[in-house]
Amino acid sequence: MGIKIPAALHAAITEADQRVGDIDEIELAELLNATLGPHASLSLEERKGAFAEVGALYFIPVRDRARSAWDM
Repeated sequence: MGIKIPAALHAAITEADQRVGDIDEIELAELLNATLGPHASLSLEERKGAFAEVGALYFIPVRDRARSAWDM
């Protein structure tokens, strides 16, 4: 059950990593998903790698304590 980061995704992540300033995690996730194109063209290992890289961006911290469901 290996994972493989698709080359296009790796290049987009490297480019995003070099940006200066704040990152909007959802915007970046959408950009990375768009970079991947149709997921049907990815192998099972590449789909797992893409999920591992992009999926984590959707687990964003709550920056506004008033919106926190758990008061954390």
